[in-house]
Amino acid sequence: MIYFLFIISIFLSFYISIFFNKKINNYDVPGKEKFHQDKTVTSAGLFPNIVFALFFYLIVIYLTDSDKTKYFLDIPRILIIPFFFILITLISFLDDFKFIPYQIRLVVQLLVIFFSFSSFPIDENFNFQIILMDGLLPLKIDLFLSIFIWALIINVTNFIDGVDGMFSTKVIFSSIGLGINFFIIKEFFYFYICLLLLIYGMIFIFFNFSKSNKTFIGDTGTIPIGFIIGWLILTLCDLGHLVSALLITFYYIFDVTFTLSKRILQKKSIFTRHNDFIFKRFYLKYGIKKLFLIIIPINIIFITLSVYFNDKFSI
Repeated sequence: MIYFLFIISIFLSFYISIFFNKKINNYDVPGKEKFHQDKTVTSAGLFPNIVFALFFYLIVIYLTDSDKTKYFLDIPRILIIPFFFILITLISFLDDFKFIPYQIRLVVQLLVIFFSFSSFPIDENFNFQIILMDGLLPLKIDLFLSIFIWALIINVTNFIDGVDGMFSTKVIFSSIGLGINFFIIKEFFYFYICLLLLIYGMIFIFFNFSKSNKTFIGDTGTIPIGFIIGWLILTLCDLGHLVSALLITFYYIFDVTFTLSKRILQKKSIFTRHNDFIFKRFYLKYGIKKLFLIIIPINIIFITLSVYFNDKFSI
């Protein structure tokens, strides 16, 4: 029942976002390095994100005792995630609408990530959260790598946007990969959140390709959803499935890190819009249909590998 209500609520919330952003004249206009030719409503993620946070809260409230694992019960503050999710949504919306310097946005992201560590159980040996390597690395190094990976996933989710369907593709396959892994290890709370994420990504496809109600998700959608995907991936890492977790978004992380590293070596700015990413160059050369004929099988392969390594390799 809750997912039926979520589907209806998300669908309606996208319409509300479109109506609201039209009223405030919030459009993404065509320009250099952009692929669209027409002025298009943006920031579609504003109201759907509010709905997502609400249903996240409802799942926590109505989670049955049989679904509450020891891992979940040991979490100090799980509801800090929907709180920060909404905070990042509002900041990203302001950036879409008025522009906020990237330095400020990055600092906010890092602070939010750090305080969100209370959504993981505390390691008794360190009296703090040890996420990646279960104590195999010094605490400060583990903490730094965890923050770096989470911030990277947030911004990778943002960077891969720009071609219709790419955001939804990443969200759909990330939620499927994560959902299967959480289901296998019987962490059903996180499986339920993955289902919310899957529905979100699938419904947005309709609006992203719609002729009459076409809209872009904007930073308002990509950055907060990237925050949730990063949290789920680090949770899977914390549960001892590091390889499975990182394989799920391996292609996207590889594309962005490879491209940005190449630009740095070429002494080019990584903060200005560009089409140097591998998937964008492929799109420009071969078109959207051939792009997805490549991207979809790649996602399926890495999800399959992720599930395979779920039991084969754990920390």
